[in-house]
Amino acid sequence: MQRSRRITDALDPLVQQGHLPGYAFAVRERGVLHEGRGGVVDLESGAPVTASTAFRIASLSKLVGAVVTLQQVDAGRLALDDPIGRWLPELAHPIGPDGQPARVAITIRHLLTMTSGWGVLYGGEDRQAEALAERGIAPGASAPPIAPETYLSRLAAVPLAAQPGEVWRYHTSSDVLSILLERLTGSSNDDLVQQGVVQPLGLGLLSFEDAGEVATWYESGPDGLVRGQAGAPGFRSFGNGLVTRPADYLRVLEEVASERPTILRPESAWAIRSPQISEEQRGAATPVIDPWASYGWQVSVNVEDTPAHGRAGTFGWSGGTGCVAGADPASDVAGVYLGTRAMGGPTGSREFDAFWGAVRG
Repeated sequence: MQRSRRITDALDPLVQQGHLPGYAFAVRERGVLHEGRGGVVDLESGAPVTASTAFRIASLSKLVGAVVTLQQVDAGRLALDDPIGRWLPELAHPIGPDGQPARVAITIRHLLTMTSGWGVLYGGEDRQAEALAERGIAPGASAPPIAPETYLSRLAAVPLAAQPGEVWRYHTSSDVLSILLERLTGSSNDDLVQQGVVQPLGLGLLSFEDAGEVATWYESGPDGLVRGQAGAPGFRSFGNGLVTRPADYLRVLEEVASERPTILRPESAWAIRSPQISEEQRGAATPVIDPWASYGWQVSVNVEDTPAHGRAGTFGWSGGTGCVAGADPASDVAGVYLGTRAMGGPTGSREFDAFWGAVRG
């Protein structure tokens, strides 16, 4: 059976059952591209998902942020161990967990690996997550609706959960990195994406700006699915802000998987998809990172072979609006699923399992 047919046969029943409004995917398997789609762009209009339908990709944006950051490193404008206070003086002297100034500076490397000391874990009591929420800077469907300067001043008042480099916590480092990139370059993050990724790769759409038909995403409500709400962001964050189509995002994924990428140095692409955190950090991050995986730079990386989730070296991530992407460089297989039902939790959803089961089956 053709691969695309196998995938649609796995996903279409979820549409027919009313579980999943709509979806699209792109898979490349040993050089052959397989694409497909199904369902509707939104439940209100009933318009079908088409080849031109774009999707909000939430945290899949993080990989693009890593690519743009490493392009700055490759060009010599940035070094991994540069302190972020050089560009973000508001965060030059963060408050440590003991209420005293942090013992070491937060660096670019800490932001890429999510070890700055700021972020959330989505499991049990989390005082720092509460503090971020109280100040209106917690992770959400879009960047907070405040100016970047306001975001930084509010974040500076939140004590770190641990000294920089000690613990893994999710998302906030991506917001900080996004603000830093615009200050470093003097360009908008959208311009950095267009000039550094879209144009050289010949992509159709990868942008912070809505372009054409963008699918609605839905969350589970007490009486069925309800429209997801994303406010107007105050800044362009690689934490959650991009819009794209499956085949376009697939090309970015393949660049990072390639031994001969065209928009990154090979060693930079390799570093993004390689484990970059300690075993202790990996263990403490299991509410968000799967137990068979570690974390590279803005993506998870498998460190064990698993039949259902790929071999060691497989890398990727998912997004809260209902999307997932991954690549296995050793097998020359990469796939992107973009859907319209929000994830049920940090470990994924039924449609993710159906998609990967059909890709790897």
